[in-house]
Amino acid sequence: VVKIESVFEYTISSLGHISIAIYDEEGIEVQSLFTGIVHQKGSCRLKYTFNTQHLPPGKYYIRMSTNNVVEKQEEILF
Repeated sequence: VVKIESVFEYTISSLGHISIAIYDEEGIEVQSLFTGIVHQKGSCRLKYTFNTQHLPPGKYYIRMSTNNVVEKQEEILF
């Protein structure tokens, strides 16, 4: 597997700066989707591509944080 395409759904409760990234099991960031984007309150769907070409198979996590607080996390397996 070289790339995984999926959709990440999230809701923002108030205006804030959000970041979405993918982390390995040890909590090390392996891919940033975006960082510090100002986002309005509401629900969103993010279609993303996770490039796994240079990573070992295993568990990874897509994590969304608002103002440096983790708001949502989902597991990705490949």
